[in-house]
Amino acid sequence: MATPAKSHGTPSPAESANENVATARALYDAYETKDRAAAERLIAEDFRFFSPWDNGLDLRKYFEICWPEGEQVQDFKLTDAVADGERVYVTYEAVMTHGKRFRNAEVLTVRNGQVSAVEVYFGWDIPHPVPEGEHQQPKS
Repeated sequence: MATPAKSHGTPSPAESANENVATARALYDAYETKDRAAAERLIAEDFRFFSPWDNGLDLRKYFEICWPEGEQVQDFKLTDAVADGERVYVTYEAVMTHGKRFRNAEVLTVRNGQVSAVEVYFGWDIPHPVPEGEHQQPKS
C-alpha cells in the first residue's frame, strides 16, 4: 500500500486533529508509565488544570499536587480520544492500588504540540453503584 503524501505548510484540519490526539495519547502514556520527564515535554508552560477539586492550577502546582496521585494508579486504559480542533475529548478507566475502579472524562486543549489545559470531569465507580436501569438520588 502506498504511503500518503505528506502535506507541506499548514496541516489540514484532519492532520491537526490526528496530531492533537497523538499528543494527548502521549501525555496519558507518560502518566501511565509515570514518566514525568516525558510529561513535562508535552505540557505547555502556560498550562492550567481544572477539576471539581482544582481551579486552574499552574504547571508547578499540577506537578506538586496532582502528579503524585498517579503513583496510586495500578492500571490505566484510555478508552476514547476524539479531537475537535484544538480540543481533545477523552474517556479512561483506572484501577487504584487499593482496588477502586472508576471512569472519567477529560477535555484537553492542545496547541503547537503541547497540552495547555486539562479539564477533568469525574465519572463513576466501576461497577456502577446504581443498579442497571435504576435512578438513585445522591445523598446530601
